Order: sequence, then C-alpha cells, then structure tokens
Amino acid sequence: MPAWKAEPLITYPPMEQWPMLNLPWWGFVERIDGINMPNLTELYCDYQPLTTLPWNDLRTLNYLGVYNCAFEMLELWRLPNLYGCYADQNYNLIEVDAHGNTNLSDLGVYYCQSLVSVNLQGCTNFHYLYAYGCALPQEAVDQIFTDLVANGTTDGYLDMSGGGNAAPSDPEGIALKNILISRGWSIYGN
Repeated sequence: MPAWKAEPLITYPPMEQWPMLNLPWWGFVERIDGINMPNLTELYCDYQPLTTLPWNDLRTLNYLGVYNCAFEMLELWRLPNLYGCYADQNYNLIEVDAHGNTNLSDLGVYYCQSLVSVNLQGCTNFHYLYAYGCALPQEAVDQIFTDLVANGTTDGYLDMSGGGNAAPSDPEGIALKNILISRGWSIYGN
C-alpha cells in the first residue's frame, strides 16, 4: 500500500496565481520552508513565531508584514521589489539590513526594543522610518542619518524618538540631521 500523501490546497484561481497571502493572526506558524507563488506581491505573517522566511521565494514582494513575530534579523536586501516592510513589535529584532534595496520606501520597526542596527545604504527611494521606542545606539542613529544623506532622497519622515533610542552625536550627527531637514525631512528623535 503506497504511503499517504497530502494533496495541496486546491483553489480557483490556483494558489500559485494569488498576489496576496495573509496568514491568520495569532497563528502558530513556526516556519515557512518555501512558497511557490510567483505572483505574490503581498505577504502578511503578523503574530506568528517566525524567525526567518524563504527569502529566495519572495523576490516579487512589494509589501511584507511581520508584525509581532520573533525575527532577530530582517534581510530586506534580498527582496529587490520590496516597497514597504512593517515589522513593528519584533522584540527580538536586532538588525535590519536593507542595503542596496532601491525600491524600499517604508520601514516600520516601532517597539523593536532590541534593535541596534538599521542599514539603509543605497536605498535611494527611502522616505519613511518609524523606529519609535527602539534601542538604537548613537552610532546607529548617526549611521541612519549618514545613509539617508548619501541616498539623496527628499521630503521624508523619520521618527527615532522614545524608548532607548540615542540622540545623534554632536556635531557630526546633528549636522547630518540638519542636512536632511534642509531637504524637507520631518525628523523626531531623542
């Protein structure tokens, strides 16, 4: 007798044609090993105990929601089409690396109380960072300002206030902050 084999979910249109997948809130999805959905542009995994994703399967994503998961690192540089990532309340999140992601515009990481590093180098479309209530040290705050100045974008929004976020260094970090303000950025910090 052949071994029992689970059949895939049968839907119309077929699941591999879906542009969006939203896992149920407060789920118990501990890991995702692969996603065979080449048209997937939006993935929402909020409130799952996930620590990683099958990054190579998600290269078409425009929006990623991983609110209140268990990530320690987000490798957003691996998602070249990503426009927005909403990773708020990932209490274990230490690092976000988005270097070179020229489509990334929005990043939400508020209350990521372990967050000490955000790499936005080369994110030339970046306009919105909400990092309220994080733990960014002065070096990380200065590096974010350095990256944003080098990226050359204008009219953005940056909130690194509250929590354990440090103030920028004086005079280097403050000078970078003032350059961004002169370019139309709204900046809130400690």
